[in-house]
Amino acid sequence: MSVKTLMSAAHAAGFAMAAEDLAEPSPPVMQAKPVRRALPARIPQTLPAPISPDVIRMQRALRRFWVRLWLTGAWGGRAAA
Repeated sequence: MSVKTLMSAAHAAGFAMAAEDLAEPSPPVMQAKPVRRALPARIPQTLPAPISPDVIRMQRALRRFWVRLWLTGAWGGRAAA
């Protein structure tokens, strides 16, 4: 085969491939999601009700009880190694 024949065959094949490429649908373009505007922070109009003294006393008692249990467990030999 001569060089001219090879060149014309390559040229024809190139155009044939280009025609095939145009016939295929293009891939879909990714659409960016719209960015939502930030909303201002909501400030509560009323503050929560104050904690009653009984609840505070109970929390302190439970905390002392927990510390007592932890200390006896750690120093009494019952704690995990």
